[in-house]
Amino acid sequence: MNKSNFYYKYANYLNEFERTTQRLKVVASYKFVLPFPYIPYADIAKRDKEQKLINEIAETKELFFMAIPTFIDEFKDTDAKYHKVGLVCKIERLGNQDNNGLTYYCNPIYFAEVVSLETDGDYEYAITQPQTLDHGDPMVIKALDDRTSQAYFNYLQYSNRKIIPELIEYIKNVDDLEIKSILMMSTLESDQHTQYDFIANNTLEGRYESLIVLINRLYNLEKLTKDIDTKIKQDSEQRNKEAIIKERIRYLNKEIDESDEFGELEKKVKDCHMPKATEDYVLEQVKKLSRTPSVAADYNIYKNYIDVVTELPWSKYTEDNTDINHARQVLDNEHYGLEKVKSRILEYLAVLKLNNKISGQILCLVGAPGVGKTSIAKSVANALGRKFVKLTLGGVHDESEIRGHRKTYVGAMVGKIIYNIKLAGSNNPVFLLDEIDKLTTDIHGDPASALLEVLDPQQNYAFRDNFLEVPYDLSKVIFIATANYVDRIPAPLRDRMEIINVDSYIADEKVQIAKNYLIPKQLTANGIKENALVINDDVIYSLIDDYTYEAGVRNLERLIAKICRQLAVKLVDNPDTELPWVITETMLPSILNEPPVTNHGVRKQPEVGVGYGLGWSPYGGSVLTLEGVSIPGKGNLVMTGNLKDVMQESCKIAYTVAKRCVDKDIDYSKIDIHINACEGGV
Repeated sequence: MNKSNFYYKYANYLNEFERTTQRLKVVASYKFVLPFPYIPYADIAKRDKEQKLINEIAETKELFFMAIPTFIDEFKDTDAKYHKVGLVCKIERLGNQDNNGLTYYCNPIYFAEVVSLETDGDYEYAITQPQTLDHGDPMVIKALDDRTSQAYFNYLQYSNRKIIPELIEYIKNVDDLEIKSILMMSTLESDQHTQYDFIANNTLEGRYESLIVLINRLYNLEKLTKDIDTKIKQDSEQRNKEAIIKERIRYLNKEIDESDEFGELEKKVKDCHMPKATEDYVLEQVKKLSRTPSVAADYNIYKNYIDVVTELPWSKYTEDNTDINHARQVLDNEHYGLEKVKSRILEYLAVLKLNNKISGQILCLVGAPGVGKTSIAKSVANALGRKFVKLTLGGVHDESEIRGHRKTYVGAMVGKIIYNIKLAGSNNPVFLLDEIDKLTTDIHGDPASALLEVLDPQQNYAFRDNFLEVPYDLSKVIFIATANYVDRIPAPLRDRMEIINVDSYIADEKVQIAKNYLIPKQLTANGIKENALVINDDVIYSLIDDYTYEAGVRNLERLIAKICRQLAVKLVDNPDTELPWVITETMLPSILNEPPVTNHGVRKQPEVGVGYGLGWSPYGGSVLTLEGVSIPGKGNLVMTGNLKDVMQESCKIAYTVAKRCVDKDIDYSKIDIHINACEGGV
């Protein structure tokens, strides 16, 4: 034994301490790795009370008992606060004290058992006695030590576990097998449950047996890990080898002009009949693809780009039907009324026929929801025999949704304009830009500015999508926009469009639309025969006046659909139901499951202090009820209700006119006039 070895001197130093029954202050150890004798130990006292205790122990240089709390052991079957076995220790020195606590370094001397616990003042004390270890049969222990030591050093060599050389030397040469078993256990990875089982075992034979089990488990785990690593490495090498072979084969095929894939791609590009500059650029991307290894990240970028570009309808068009009579018939068949709108569309189509090209003006249909803006755009496509695509712009706030992303970005794709052109499969569809007044702007850019290039006839013949990186001709596309409020359309866009107001329907028009369009449509949608349901004009007027309040006919269609579904239920429940089912006004509340609203806020009899006004909005007209009353006061005019500047000024003008026209003997300085707009009228 090398007597200069640190652990040799350290063990001799610890063995000089007397091992007797003692009353010692208790310090709990909360670390994951439990302390072992003959191995220096460090811990941190975090709470103020613990720090005070450690400082006092260090100052008096007394021994203390390091207790192991029972909660660290998930398999405990006791309610005791501490495990029975702990360690008698001595503080060597104190370390730094910071926000984490007070660090202290101690020497665990020997294992001891708790006889009893008691509290004295601020501290807890333990009556301890040294743990008695049964050394067993020397021959058996010697055989166990030989077997364990061989397994231990084989494991260290196999796992390349780094341990201090001086400690390894001491373990190899120490004669005391109790110390040897403790040091071997302290250098192996294990959980607290395994560590404490070793500590609590009071036979040397039992400790060696637990060491053998732990070493075998660690060796098998290390072997499994290495086997998995080896398999992963072999698989990786095999994949790399296959990739290299494939690249060589591809290169050889290229050299002997047998690369069908890239030849097919080049043919596919040429068959698209792109503009010459665009075709040259895309063919250059094909060449880059052919020179890029298939395992490289750029390979998929080039491949995806070429696939997208070649799927676009560069030279595919639908032939226009420019027969004005046909267009007029389609519009009349699909829409009732809207004569001004139809007239403007026919003018648009007539110019298209004479010039054989689209006029520079973009049509924008403005009107309330449900008046038929979207269906008019569809009718234009039907009249011309063109494909129809729709892009809803409500809530679009990112410029890249219009222009697309750069192809080098992860998950890059073309913008919505080019994407819809691809879906149409034609280079001249009717393209509806729905709800153009609901575009928004934020930190991601201004989509309205991106649309300028799309809608400007001077620019859209060479529209540049960020993904395509080449111009795309949109000049043959018929763009039609829709909006609810013209003043919310960004000014630069509004300047490029011709605003066509789609007026609200009056009741008579709604009746005709319901009879000729909505009722037949809903009968077909719900699988009901044409003559199975009768809804006369009076009932339709009642639906319009008492159950809907709208400029268009969407809610009216929903109500008719509900009536049809009620009939469908009757026919399924009783196939012998007498038909036709005639709907009357008195049946509507029970069928629609809601009461009618008949007066819309209008009072049947004139009342003093109550007047009426007429209001208008894109959603239709309304009656405003205004109430006025005079009370003693100081000549103030009070206005309540959601009245904006114009309405407030109207009230003031009316008050001024009234003072001039009525009895001049009234002293207006002694009364207040209160005007109220009912139901939050505006």
